[in-house]
Parts: sequence; C-alpha cells; structure tokens
Amino acid sequence: MDSFLLAPARAQAGALARGEVSAAELADAYLARIEAVQPQLNAVASLDADALRSAAARADKTRGEGLDPGPLAGLPFSVKDNLAAAGLRWTAGTLGRKEFVAKSDATVVKRMRDAGGLPLAKTNLPELGLSYETDNFIFGRTNNPYDLGRTPGGSSGGEAALVAVCGSPLGLANDSAGSARIPASFCGVTGFKPTRGRIPRSGHFPTPGGINGGLVHEGLIARTVDDLAWAAALLYGPDGRDPDSPPVPSSDPAGVQLESLRVAVCLDNGIAAPTAEVRAAVERAAGALEKLGARVVEARPRGFEQTLQLLLEIFAADGGASVRSALVQMGTEKIHPLLEAAFALGAPWATDGPGVAERAWRLDEHRRHALAFWNDFDLLLTPVSAEPAVPHGTSWERLPSFSWAVAHNLTGWPAASVPGAFSKEGLPIGVHVAAAPWREDRVLAAACAIEAALGGWRPSALFPL
Repeated sequence: MDSFLLAPARAQAGALARGEVSAAELADAYLARIEAVQPQLNAVASLDADALRSAAARADKTRGEGLDPGPLAGLPFSVKDNLAAAGLRWTAGTLGRKEFVAKSDATVVKRMRDAGGLPLAKTNLPELGLSYETDNFIFGRTNNPYDLGRTPGGSSGGEAALVAVCGSPLGLANDSAGSARIPASFCGVTGFKPTRGRIPRSGHFPTPGGINGGLVHEGLIARTVDDLAWAAALLYGPDGRDPDSPPVPSSDPAGVQLESLRVAVCLDNGIAAPTAEVRAAVERAAGALEKLGARVVEARPRGFEQTLQLLLEIFAADGGASVRSALVQMGTEKIHPLLEAAFALGAPWATDGPGVAERAWRLDEHRRHALAFWNDFDLLLTPVSAEPAVPHGTSWERLPSFSWAVAHNLTGWPAASVPGAFSKEGLPIGVHVAAAPWREDRVLAAACAIEAALGGWRPSALFPL
C-alpha cells in the first residue's frame, strides 16, 4: 500500500471507484504515512482519525451498494487551516482560536466532500496566513521536505510539504501573495491559483474584504498538473455566498493547442534577479514549449517592476491596524514574531483615507496596463521565486525574491507553479506559468507540457516510502 501513495490522486480515485482498494485501506495508509513523517516535517496542524475512518467506511458502503461514490470516490484530501472543515479545528494559526472547531464547511471543502472526498487533515500555516514561512505558537514550525533547515514557504507551507512527501494526494490551499505557488515551488510540487472568483472563498478566515480582499484566491496543491486540473474543475463556479465569484464558463485544458500559443518569457522583473539555476529552469521550460510549436519571445509586462511596492502599499494601507484589532477580538494576546515582523515591514506604508483611495485607483490602473499585455501574448513564463527555499527565519529579508509571484495577485489572474529543476543543493525550483483572466485552461495545458518535458515531482530522499 505504501507504493500506492506515490500514484497521482486521480489514479488513486480510479482504483477506489473500481474497488481495487478500499477507502478504509487508503485512509489507514495515509494516517500511517502522516504518523511517519510528522515528527520531522510537522506539516499537520490537526486531524481526527476516528472521523476519517468512519467516513471511509461510509464511502465503502456506498460503493458496495452500487451507488455512485462521486469522482473522488473516497479519496482523502488535506485542508489548509484557514479553511473551515466541519468538526475539525479551525485555528488559522493564532492563539485566540486555538480550540475553535468549525461547524460547517468552506465551499471548497463542501464541494470536495460532495464529490466523494474525505477530509484527511488540517495543514499548518503562519499566523493568519501572513508570512512566507510556516510557523505559529500553536503547532510550531513546518520544515522543508528536501532540507529540514529551510522553510517550505508560506502561507500554504504545511500543505505543500505534506503533499510532497505523499502524506496527502492533494490539498486545498489559498494564495494572497504567492501563498500556494511559492510553497509549491519550494517543495517540488504543483500549485495553482485560478482567476480570482473562479473558486468561491466562502469559509476562508479571515474573511476576504476591503482594499486587499481582491488579492485572496482559493487554489490547490498536488504532485501532478493533471491532478490540479481534475480537482480544480470540481471547485469552479459561484456558490451564492461569495459576491466576487461570477458564473464564467471554464474551458478544458485538453482543448488548448499549444502550437498556436504566443509565449512571453521574462527573466528580469526589475526587482529581483533570479539565480542562474532558476533562470536555466525557466529557459528550459520555454524551450519545451517552443519545441511543441509555440512562438516564444522575451517580453516584460508594463509595470512589472512596480508590483512589490504596490503590493506593500495595498496590503499595509492601514499599517496593520485592522489585523491587530481582529487579533484582540479573537483573544490573541501573544503574536508570533513572523507576524510582528510583517507589521514592522508594513508600518512605513500606512496612509490615510485619501491615500487609500489613491492606491486603489493606481491598482486599477496597473490592472488595465497588465490586461493590455494579453493582446500580444497567451502565456507568460517567469520564475516563481528568484531563488529556491531559503533558511528558516530569513524570508522577510528575502521579500524581493517573491515579487515574481505577487504580481499575479495584484491582477487576480490565473497562474501556476510547476517543478522545473533542482539546485546543486538538491532544492526544488519551480517555473511559473500565467495567462489572461479566465484562461486557466492555457495555464494548466502549458504547465502539463512543461512537467512532461522537465520531469515533474521527485520524491525526497529524506522521507522515503
């Protein structure tokens, strides 16, 4: 059964549907895997083994009675701990919510359950998801599966780390400033955020809103791009609760003709130069698409060099006052140093009411300029981060490295990280694929082709099966 955990999530669901493996057997296998990796990895925030086993037994009974088990067919999935999953703790990594238990599901969790999926575990994150490292006072620090002295990234670091070591077949994540794609890159897996609103954000804590609410996207982390595309299709569409989730039709990535695509490659965003190894990975990805017939040229979107400053201005417009107020209301009296560092970083960017209005206008202007880029191109290839996973405790000083990912939260448009290479230290390097609004099909089709050409996910020698 251990080797079965190496299989893609879709293959595992197929085996469940055909009765080749039972949901009970698979649940026990994942619980055993988590028990084996958790002491060193510390990716899991909480789980309820009894509830999982009961749900697995019900899934097996449904299949045994000849009823449709749903496309997930009893497949476990993990959930980032800022998303509600009924009956499981929902802490968002802050002490004031240490014992809080969700009474209902986030929309994304409910849709996975309705498709036959079984919530496996809640995964670790930084306090309120506000850091590029994964550490908090409740659950402690999550380590990178390829080097325990380095971070798996944040804020979906627990999710990426657990999926990377086959402790979960796929997981629900989210992304406000690279929070799914950067951990995916650091942990050698695939991470995806569709266009903002493609997947409803209901049941996300803190509730997205205000000037920076538009930065928040729900997304997924998996070991293969095909698994991302398969699971994401189950999550698309409005839920009648998230006002920013419109009924926009989606297209199948299988219908994308890669040979007709116009691909821009950017290796200079005017903020952080990529390492030679990161640069080479992006160039190999571009070469793979060019071999398939795509037209590839170097180009940089207008305003790309301003994205980090604009993000800081938007995120920290109130100097962190609203977050501090929320922490008081939750009863959090002790704040983690990573969050305190975020407050210190944002303090110089605080402004007044007219300043907020001016920044909101400049954000809209930036998005208009960015949209014009897609008149000439279908895809943009860049680094996810200027460097691979950084040592614990150093992420805020390396903030410019992450500017490559945050650009696509400002626009709100689809983007994915796909494994591209390994550094000389054995650290994963991701390649970033982005497209025009609502063109998730192009992102996923290109990412799948890059994955096939460059090799995709590889197991960590630190956590063998």
